[in-house]
Amino acid sequence: MERKTLEEAVRLIRENVQAVGTESLPASLCLGRTLAEDVYADIDYPPFPRSAMDGYAVKSRDTKEASQQNPAVLGVIDRVCAGEVSGKTLSDGQAVRIMTGAAIPKGADCVIRQEDTDYGKEQVQVFHPGTEGKNCCQAGEDFQKGDRIAERGQEADASVLAALTVAGKDLIKVYRRIRTAVITTGDELCTPGEELGYGKIYDSNRVYFTARLQQVGCSVGQAECVGDDPETIRSVLQKAAESADLIITTGGVSVGEKDYLPGLAKEMGGRIIFHGIHVKPGMPTMFFTLGKTFVLSLSGNPCSAAAVFEFLIPYILGSMQKRKTAGLLPEEGRLANHFSKKTPVRRLIRGIVSGNEIYLPDKQSNGMIRNGIGCNCLVDIPEGSGILQEGSKVRFYRI
Repeated sequence: MERKTLEEAVRLIRENVQAVGTESLPASLCLGRTLAEDVYADIDYPPFPRSAMDGYAVKSRDTKEASQQNPAVLGVIDRVCAGEVSGKTLSDGQAVRIMTGAAIPKGADCVIRQEDTDYGKEQVQVFHPGTEGKNCCQAGEDFQKGDRIAERGQEADASVLAALTVAGKDLIKVYRRIRTAVITTGDELCTPGEELGYGKIYDSNRVYFTARLQQVGCSVGQAECVGDDPETIRSVLQKAAESADLIITTGGVSVGEKDYLPGLAKEMGGRIIFHGIHVKPGMPTMFFTLGKTFVLSLSGNPCSAAAVFEFLIPYILGSMQKRKTAGLLPEEGRLANHFSKKTPVRRLIRGIVSGNEIYLPDKQSNGMIRNGIGCNCLVDIPEGSGILQEGSKVRFYRI
């Protein structure tokens, strides 16, 4: 098995993974999706000049001498609220009572906030001068018709969706949700509720990866434990590949007597993109295709499987949706406690980052589950590192 570096594995993912299809959906269904095209405004926004606050629309020149002692006195000729349009045009010495969001009447060039007046109904006293454009939102000041509002590959968060809505978009073209399946292997695995015989353990990997895939926006159509029977594994893989874009498997991927997946991948006509990564934990990781479906096969050890999954999955999903920012960004921090193991091979260690301080759980072992609770980063410890003391600088990735 020719092991790749993490960087080589990422490069091979980017070179081989293709985008899934697209669909057009209303904004209410697009949260977290990735835009499949650049989006341009259909209208100016705001589409008309409007008041930024409650007050009086006036001609600014009528108030240039206004003061507390010598207020400008204007005749109020109309009242307009948001959604309404005044049918009147201001002449000199006139004002229109206006509410936030209402269209600025013709002839007015500023809005005097109501706190700077006596709140008059037929006549209003203005105690502070206005200037042209004051307290007005001009038409198109946010964006204009034809402006690009969002780019292909950008995640549709709440702010993006709000902007596209006011730009007049009823349907938004996005990459469809990635369809996934989770298959765990191992005769030692049981489901909670079953009797736990001696030598057996409950299957946490199926729960973890199903939950994580849903957390990152995928749909999980199948989640199944198949033991160590090669024909059962083959059958379940074939079934999952009929509908899934991505299959996550755990166990059976190394070189042991019951590690059937590498051989099955070849027998089933799969194309192995890489098998083996030069990192601990997770060395036997394999990535291959079955037809148009990609399969990420991970170690059966929960910590090993989770560490490599968390590092690689942003690149896999990002490539499937052509995201602008696909992958993890390295940051530098300092250890809040020491790490007592030497590192002959590059390590990915789960940790908890707060600010730029990183706490490493006291116990670090491939099979441990509880030490992952609260972890929000991977610490990347270079090959050849010795024991790391408290305060040591380290590179980490937020997950």
